[in-house]
Amino acid sequence: MDKLQALRVFSSAATTKSFTITADRLNLSPPMVSRYIAALEESIGARLFNRTTRSITLTEAGTDYLHRITNILNALDEADTLVQQHEEVKGTLRISAPASLGESQLMKLIISFMQKHPSVRIELNLDNRHVNLVEENFDLAIRITHEVDPGLIARKLCICQAVLCAAPTYLEKHGHPASLKELTNHECLIFPNFQRQSWQFKHDNHIEEVEVHGKLQINNIDALVKAAIAGLGITHQPTFMVSELIRKRKLQIVTIPHYFFLSPTIYAVYPSREYLPLKVRAFIEALIAWVTPIPPWDKQFEK
Repeated sequence: MDKLQALRVFSSAATTKSFTITADRLNLSPPMVSRYIAALEESIGARLFNRTTRSITLTEAGTDYLHRITNILNALDEADTLVQQHEEVKGTLRISAPASLGESQLMKLIISFMQKHPSVRIELNLDNRHVNLVEENFDLAIRITHEVDPGLIARKLCICQAVLCAAPTYLEKHGHPASLKELTNHECLIFPNFQRQSWQFKHDNHIEEVEVHGKLQINNIDALVKAAIAGLGITHQPTFMVSELIRKRKLQIVTIPHYFFLSPTIYAVYPSREYLPLKVRAFIEALIAWVTPIPPWDKQFEK
């Protein structure tokens, strides 16, 4: 057991009164949080929490233990901070990211990051391929996905909101689909995935899949967006690609009552959390600040 990590897990759980929130804060799974607490309790020979199906509360021993370790953890955090303040963010940072996100949005952040840290050299690989971080020597990858590859450390950045959209001219001519069934009769602009062409929607906490059809398939998102602007059909796109076009009314959101397009999540992934280089840690912090509380490209959709 990593005793220091177990202490941090315990402290967070005691503060938040939730293993789930602790798991999210420390980028762990809830079962892993439970294992850390159980191992810590076994090592000191005392029960730290009273557990029910709905809540956790500190035992008397847990309250005393929290009081005793808080100063220790604070001192360690202060020591880390003092060292980092004297360490310059520098070196080569190799990043992999999807081409569409990199070209339309990520470069703005990278420019700002390099201006703040002039000793950093960045090698940015814009490719929709999921690179092997270890074999190809990448420090960090940005992934847009519903599921992260096992074996990688993933930091959730934000939901990659996606919408159906089409040119006003297309919708004036063909109308808005009022149901998923009607959507199947429309010209859909398709990004080929070498399987049957289907889009997924969420409805009442259930996922429904609809097979779509269209005469135009393009393996490039920029080209699909241009085809949509030209009135060739309906496309589904992440808002980072189309929010400005929607604002300028070159594209219009297509809504289907009670259905929402199933949006993936944007993650920062890296091989290991052990001895994470300052350059990587600084860039992850910049990514988090960039998309919190809402990504810059989604500002117009904020209610």
